[in-house]
Amino acid sequence: KRQAAADAEAERRRQAATEAERQRQAAAEAERQRSLAARPRQLAYSTPGATATFPVAVQTNARLIVAGGSDGGIKAWDVANGTPREFSGTKHTDAISAISMSPDDQQIVTGAWGGEIIVWSLNGTAQRFRAADAGDSKTPGRRWVVATEFTTPTRFVSVLSDGTAQVWDTRTPGAVVGEFRLNASGIKAADISRNGSTVATGTDTGGLTLFRTSDGQQIRQLPSHRDWILALAFASNVDLLGSGSADGIWSCTSTGATK
Repeated sequence: KRQAAADAEAERRRQAATEAERQRQAAAEAERQRSLAARPRQLAYSTPGATATFPVAVQTNARLIVAGGSDGGIKAWDVANGTPREFSGTKHTDAISAISMSPDDQQIVTGAWGGEIIVWSLNGTAQRFRAADAGDSKTPGRRWVVATEFTTPTRFVSVLSDGTAQVWDTRTPGAVVGEFRLNASGIKAADISRNGSTVATGTDTGGLTLFRTSDGQQIRQLPSHRDWILALAFASNVDLLGSGSADGIWSCTSTGATK
């Protein structure tokens, strides 16, 4: 009996030591993952012909980050491990100037300096839309795509540099299903709220204006920058707008817009 009790005690201690080691290893791995998550990760957009990365979009579940390049192509990375995902065989003929992801995270819409829009599916297919006449940087009066945003999994809005806003549906390729004019000129940046109700524009004079997407009417003007607007981004709702300008000031502005 004494031997059996001793054997049982030895087994209990062995199991306790094994469990303690398992917990130690699990804690060490959890700490390693926290450290990796906190450490900035640099992802390189390296494809032939790409000299710069322009717009960037992130999935709503933060699992994928997508960038548009100066070569007209896009590239994606798994946020957790940095594994790249290529979208080969399709690209714009000019540099990408706008990018966003659909609410279901299954599609990416990009706009380019040449006025073309492409909807890329994560399954590898792509649809092309023509928002403006093609042109290059030397074309007088050329219009380019300054913003694209999905408002539903199949419908998206694009804004051109001359203030033309267009509504598209991926189920009717190539056809504009709605169009309206924004009373703004010199647009250098724009963003569309996720609920599709509001367009924000930033101009080369630093002006910030909100418009309704239903009819293109101005909602209000916001406090201006002193130089042209380089970037705009709505928060997840329509009440907060971030803006960056050549005056070196980033600001977050309460829009006061109705949802």
